[in-house]
Amino acid sequence: MHFNDDMKRRAGLLVWAFALLSAGWMAVQAGNRPPPPTREQRVEAGFDALRQRPRQAPLALLGDSITAGHIWGGHPTCLAPINLAVSGVVSSDLLEGLTLLEATGARQVLVMVGINDLRYGIAPEQLLDNYRALLDRLRLAGVTPVLQSTLRVTPMHEHHPILNRQVAQVNAQLQAWAREEGWQYVDVQAVLRLRDYRADGLHLTASGYRAWERLLQPILCPASEQTGESHQPPSEDEHLHQQAGKTQPDEQAAGAGQMHQRLEQSSTQ
Repeated sequence: MHFNDDMKRRAGLLVWAFALLSAGWMAVQAGNRPPPPTREQRVEAGFDALRQRPRQAPLALLGDSITAGHIWGGHPTCLAPINLAVSGVVSSDLLEGLTLLEATGARQVLVMVGINDLRYGIAPEQLLDNYRALLDRLRLAGVTPVLQSTLRVTPMHEHHPILNRQVAQVNAQLQAWAREEGWQYVDVQAVLRLRDYRADGLHLTASGYRAWERLLQPILCPASEQTGESHQPPSEDEHLHQQAGKTQPDEQAAGAGQMHQRLEQSSTQ
C-alpha cells in the first residue's frame, strides 16, 4: 500500500493525539493516588503494629531501624527480649512510645537512638535533651537503661564528616551520664568494621549484627554459662576512624570502588 503525504500527516497527528491522551490519563491517575506516608505516619504505624502484639519480658530494646532490623536473643538458653524499635524514629518519638515499654513489664531496656535526629538536622543539644528526658522517665518507672553508643556512618553516607563529629559529641555525653548514674554503657561501635555496614553507609549487615549480639551476650543471657564467641575489637587501622570526619585509606578505596560500581550500573540502565 502506498502512503501519500496527506495520509502520513494524518497518521502522525493520530500518534501525537494518542500520546497526549495517554499522558493526560497517567497524570489523572497519578493525581488520584494518595501521597506517600510521612515519616511521622510510618512511625505511628510501626507503634500501632507493636501494640497489636503485646508481650511480657524483663528486657526490652528501644531504637530505630538499626535495632529493628534484627531478631535478638536467638540463643536457645536465652529469653528473647522484646524489640520495641521502629524504623524512622527520632529521640522525641521514644518519649511518646514509653507506654509500650510500660506494658511489657520490662525492668531493663537497651537504648540506641540519635542518628536519625542528626540526619534530619536536629541539633545534638536537642537530641541530648530528649535523651535525658527519656532516661529520667525510665528511672521514675523503675526501669534500668543500658546506654549503647549511637553508631557512626561510613564515607558512603552523605555528610558523613559532620554527622560523625556530632555522633562523637553525643556518645561522649552518654558515657558521662553512665558514669554519673552508674548505668552500663556499651560501645557497639568498637566491634564494628567497615564491612559490617551495608552499602547505604548507615544500616548493618548480618556480620555487624553478629558482632553486636556477641557484645550483648552477657545482658541477653545473664544466666547462661556460655557468654558467646569472643570477639576481638578491630585494630586501629581497621576501625572506622571518623571521630572528626576522617577516613583511612582502605575506607576511601572501598567507598570509591562502590561509588564507581554504582555509576557503572546507572549508566547501563
